[in-house]
Amino acid sequence: MVWLEIGLAIAIGYLLGSISFPGIAIRLFASDEQKGVIQHPSTQSEGESYEPMYGAYSTNRIWGPKVGIGISLLDMLKVALPMWIFKVYLFPTEYYYLLVSVAGVFGHNWPVFFKFKGGRGAAVTIGSLFVIDWLGPIAVIPLGTILGLLVLRDAGLTYLGFTVIMFPWLWFRFFDPILLLWVLGVDIALYLSIIPDIKSVRRIEKEKGSELADEAVNELTPGTREMRRLVDRIDALGNVKYVISLLGLLILVVIFWYLPLLPF
Repeated sequence: MVWLEIGLAIAIGYLLGSISFPGIAIRLFASDEQKGVIQHPSTQSEGESYEPMYGAYSTNRIWGPKVGIGISLLDMLKVALPMWIFKVYLFPTEYYYLLVSVAGVFGHNWPVFFKFKGGRGAAVTIGSLFVIDWLGPIAVIPLGTILGLLVLRDAGLTYLGFTVIMFPWLWFRFFDPILLLWVLGVDIALYLSIIPDIKSVRRIEKEKGSELADEAVNELTPGTREMRRLVDRIDALGNVKYVISLLGLLILVVIFWYLPLLPF
């Protein structure tokens, strides 16, 4: 019975994760011109026909932030809701709901209904974290920004900082190693999904220069241009940047030191 329950959790998570709301919206409502705007950066160097990015950020670029936020919420709910049902009603004493989440992120990134071309899994991961710990998503995004922007001063790490912060956050909240395995699972799905992006950007940089490569990165990750500008401003402060790094590190240490003392 255990293997049946495990298989059920994985199958439900993957199939529901494969329902790409950005992909549905783009296929039904986006014009060819709009699809070209959100093409995958690999086509910029190869000259092939466009390959739309099936992520919530793509819908944001086409129809604005209101639509983008709405699509992101749907992506969160498609996995968070079955997770909650598994956790609260079906198997409240087991960890099957975490399998629903990990399988859902893999389904979102490689959806069987969209030729295995999906998003990057950030929205699904954040939605899953709400089910595990309602305070988590509220905290890990700004804390990840502090880690990437102030401590490490790297635009890419600022964007992905929440994936690192989830490890200490869940550990100091619950001291449960199984939850760390969940973080490892969803992070692997996210990191694997961006490998083609990294290769494409590097190829563009080699063929057409760093400026076009930077533009490709800006298309893939929201806010990258602004993050890079902030990092450059901090680096331009001279020795003050080290003071800022120490301040950011101190903030993280204090937060995680007192985290287990929270009454909720």
